[in-house]
Amino acid sequence: SFAAPAAPAKEVVASAPPKLFEECAEASDRHMVADVYRLAAGNQSVYDMRGRKPIKRVCLAQLDIVPRSFREGFPGMGSTIEWFGLDIRFTVNIAETGTWELMLLADDGAVLSIDDENVIDNDGIHAPTPVATRIKLEKGLHNFRLRYFQGPGPDLALMLAWKRPGAADYSYLPRSLIGRPPAGTLPPIRPKE
Repeated sequence: SFAAPAAPAKEVVASAPPKLFEECAEASDRHMVADVYRLAAGNQSVYDMRGRKPIKRVCLAQLDIVPRSFREGFPGMGSTIEWFGLDIRFTVNIAETGTWELMLLADDGAVLSIDDENVIDNDGIHAPTPVATRIKLEKGLHNFRLRYFQGPGPDLALMLAWKRPGAADYSYLPRSLIGRPPAGTLPPIRPKE
């Protein structure tokens, strides 16, 4: 079972919730790069994004979207609340070779690839569902790609967590280990004419 890692205690200040997604800027500390796709109502899989052109590119810092009403959407995504896909790419710098346990919780479908190999398949239309796997990762930089789609309501969620070798509990991937995807791995975004 996965419980979201506890947030550090801090003073509560009334303000708008932080945007999970924002326009990508060169100096941004949000290293996960996501291409956003519109999907037709009735799509059943992350692979329905194939052959479509992304409508925009956004960046995020963490995959920590806990289950919520789809009407709340993803802060920073505006009115895009259903029938859309995300193709998210980033690198993770693994400090030591070892066996890691990865957990992907998604509503609806999501597929995680590491170095072009699918390691977790949580595809399809479903309620928030966790799928975990154990994988040996060598020390060094690895290319992560997470394809996700949101179909119909009532909920949405997208969380990626891991257990380090020897750890008892899951935690989010440390932001200090996450980097931008290598140049040339992202398809060009064509502005609307």
